[in-house]
Amino acid sequence: MIVHVATMEQVKAICSDIHPLAQKLMKAFWPGPLTLVLPKKGDISNRVTAGLSTVAVRMPSDPIAHALILAADLPIAAPSANQSGRPSPTDSGHVLQDLDGRIYGVIIGGKTGVGVESTVVDCTTTPVTILRPGGISREQLIEVAGAVADDPALTRPDQTPRAPGMKYKHYAPQATMYLVPGGLEKMLACIKKEKKNGRRVGVLTTEENIKAYPQADEVIACGRRARPCKCCPSAVSRAARF
Repeated sequence: MIVHVATMEQVKAICSDIHPLAQKLMKAFWPGPLTLVLPKKGDISNRVTAGLSTVAVRMPSDPIAHALILAADLPIAAPSANQSGRPSPTDSGHVLQDLDGRIYGVIIGGKTGVGVESTVVDCTTTPVTILRPGGISREQLIEVAGAVADDPALTRPDQTPRAPGMKYKHYAPQATMYLVPGGLEKMLACIKKEKKNGRRVGVLTTEENIKAYPQADEVIACGRRARPCKCCPSAVSRAARF
């Protein structure tokens, strides 16, 4: 589980060693969506660290989360507010939709600043290793760290993931999802068919076609056709929930 902190004093209280490169990453990306794996001190519960000698630490940028950690006066170990296998929430409504009746309450603080999980980086290796892609890109990490490696589990299914949120499908929508090849007519025919069967229809498309599907209940743009690699993470998260 990721341990959330609000101050460097809290980091030092749970980590036995903070490498200079880890300090550079903290300075560059904290508070923010970057989780660092560091050597732990002995008083951290094995339930939090899965019995390992390391602990995953993050300093959130949200002011309410920051205030909550300060009010607790100790680091807070917590998962994302969703059931295993479901998309991580981006606002309180998602939390209530997924966990209503399973939790005691929700602190309403508006939408999250990033629509995907934090990037998890192991700082006990040389070079540092990306265990889970997330809100901080590989390119951003390289600018600060100089070089990064990838955990083999990111590309090899026979390897066991070492980061939370990597073992199961993490963006599994509670709906049927179709990839519709072909032109606009095929997409419109698919929408018409689903609507005729009484279903709500959401379309994930590019900015160029955002106004091409007025028949759909919701249309979400995931970037431009000219730059498909720049898809907005929050848009993909919204689409997974539709």
